[in-house]
Amino acid sequence: MPTNGKYKGNNVTFTINAVEYAAECKSVNIVNEESEDDFVTFADAAAGGGVQWFLDLEAVADYAGGTLWEYLWTNAGTTAVAFVIKPYGNAVATADKPHFTGTVNLGPKPPVGGEASAVWSFEYRAEINGTPVRKTTA
Repeated sequence: MPTNGKYKGNNVTFTINAVEYAAECKSVNIVNEESEDDFVTFADAAAGGGVQWFLDLEAVADYAGGTLWEYLWTNAGTTAVAFVIKPYGNAVATADKPHFTGTVNLGPKPPVGGEASAVWSFEYRAEINGTPVRKTTA
């Protein structure tokens, strides 16, 4: 049965390379933009045109080992890194509470810095390989 459509992202879990980072993330978004590729094949056009998907994050800038920032810094340039977003925090994907999965290519190292007496944060964008998957079964 459908919900009332008023979703609040309070129970979101987010993993990258099978490590949970929800406690460090303020926002996690899967977005698409028109592809900059000037060679769109017929298959690309049939699938909705030339679009590129991205994983956009805003997270706490914690420079210690084992943090999301440290993972992105250490692994800059790594390709095909798995991610999972669980909007409802449920362990198993269902039709009513799906998960979103895919792989990303990590870009350059994340930024360093922030304002005095403020929690430092950073924004990061990674290119998704292909189209992310809306997973509805285990």
